[in-house]
Amino acid sequence: MRRMFSSKCAKNLTFFSKNQLRTMIKKIEINSDVIVAVKNGKYVEGSLRIDAETGQLTFKAYNRKERCRQPDTLICETETGWLKESAQRLKFFSSVKKSLGNTRIHKIIKTDLDFAFENA
Repeated sequence: MRRMFSSKCAKNLTFFSKNQLRTMIKKIEINSDVIVAVKNGKYVEGSLRIDAETGQLTFKAYNRKERCRQPDTLICETETGWLKESAQRLKFFSSVKKSLGNTRIHKIIKTDLDFAFENA
């Protein structure tokens, strides 16, 4: 079931005086599921378009899915980063200053990685 709504919007308030104020009435077709969601306090995102068959202004809500992914679990925390586990991956993060040079960065990351897997 769909509902029809009409709205009035003032057009160019600066160019017209109060006596010459024009209003534009637009009728928008909105699905009843969208109205129920809005009444429950939800935000509804969608697109507003003119229907090709009827020529009426129509609102179509986007089909959004809620994220049901579990957060990553922290396995080990190192001096410069961490090791986390998700459902399908092990994630290693290390942050080192560039000014230390390539060889020292390589040694620091390698020791962090060895430490992380020893404590896992």
